[in-house]
Amino acid sequence: LGDDKSKVPFVLIVFLLSPLIEMIGLGLIAPFVTIILDPQKISDTYLSDLFYIISPENNYKEIVIFISFALIIVFIFKGILSLINIWIIEDFNLKRQFKLQTELMKTFQNMPYIEYVNKNTSEYMETIQNLVGTYCGVLTSFLRIISEVIIIFGILLFLVFIDYKILFFVT
Repeated sequence: LGDDKSKVPFVLIVFLLSPLIEMIGLGLIAPFVTIILDPQKISDTYLSDLFYIISPENNYKEIVIFISFALIIVFIFKGILSLINIWIIEDFNLKRQFKLQTELMKTFQNMPYIEYVNKNTSEYMETIQNLVGTYCGVLTSFLRIISEVIIIFGILLFLVFIDYKILFFVT
């Protein structure tokens, strides 16, 4: 990791916050839809205590406005976290690509002259450009898969925490 060791805690926080924000977003959708479809069920949702704090007289409009703003804020925050997540992965990838290309170029420049001229220069260019690019593309895909697996694992862990029977329904 080299110079990036100091960024590891930040990366972990972003990767672990993503499933939490996903769960909050998913958790707000069901009460929102329930209240929109049937306003009489305000007190039947698992957020009814929160609704009473927001509006002691269970004012339908105040509760819908609150949940709407909460959903918007959660999904904006989720989008920002996703962008940060992508930025972290791409930044890591581009730094690795630059470092690999630089090291390969130094290696080719330090080769004995006879060995260097015996190969076609297009092989060197192909190694520096195409193979390193392919490697970094695979690395990016792998890091994105890891990020998505962390999110899925976090959601499944949340489902187990809420009700383990839901997990068997999901899987």
